[in-house]
Amino acid sequence: MKKALKTYRHVLIISDHVHRERAKCKQRELQNRDRFVQLKVISQLGDGTVEALLSEQPIGSALILCGEGALETERVAVSLGYARNDIYIETQQQMRAFCSQCHHITSLVTHERFVCENCRNQLEPSEHYSSYHRAHLAYPVFIESDD
Repeated sequence: MKKALKTYRHVLIISDHVHRERAKCKQRELQNRDRFVQLKVISQLGDGTVEALLSEQPIGSALILCGEGALETERVAVSLGYARNDIYIETQQQMRAFCSQCHHITSLVTHERFVCENCRNQLEPSEHYSSYHRAHLAYPVFIESDD
């Protein structure tokens, strides 16, 4: 269990059907540590279910998001007043990098140089991670010439 989760008494886990078993394991782990943990499996975002569920939570609740709609659910939670520090995203998505020039986010398979899909600059991902973008910052690669 993450150290930060030890401070919360109430935890809400929102998952999609694909990641349901992983979310159930997380729920059992937290309940064994005397936390009140509520698990909701959402089949579809955008139908108002997430907004209603998040609005009902006590102040100071932690939110764990599992699944493909985690980033969209995070945006909804932040718009409803959740602090980003109270939101934990657990996905098995590819690494993401955002371009320092145009801020376009690209999904990566490896941590190697790549070309930005938007501005076509050659970039190299850094170790700097943005919790706002949920991605690593990628810097332009300057190619030296023999001139």
